[in-house]
Amino acid sequence: MKSLSKKKMKGQVDMLRRETSILAGLDHPNIIRLYDCYEDSKYYHLVMEFCSGPMLLDKLLEAKNFNEAETSKMMKKIISAVMSLH
Repeated sequence: MKSLSKKKMKGQVDMLRRETSILAGLDHPNIIRLYDCYEDSKYYHLVMEFCSGPMLLDKLLEAKNFNEAETSKMMKKIISAVMSLH
C-alpha cells in the first residue's frame, strides 16, 4: 500500500485521479496492478500489487554493466510496458 499525504498533494489531486484511473484499467505483467484507492482525512491510500525483488535502478547500480543479451531482455520488458500504456 502506498499512502500519499494530502498536504503534499495540493494542486495535484486531478493528476492523481487521472493516473489511478489509467492504472486501474491496465493489465500488463510489467506494470504494477492497482487494486483499490481510498482516502481518509490526511492521506490518499493506494492498494497495489506487491513487488518483490530489487528495483531496476538497484540492479543497474549493483551490476555496473550488462551484456547485450541482458540489456535486450530488460529493454523488451520496458518497451512492452510503455506500448501497453499508449
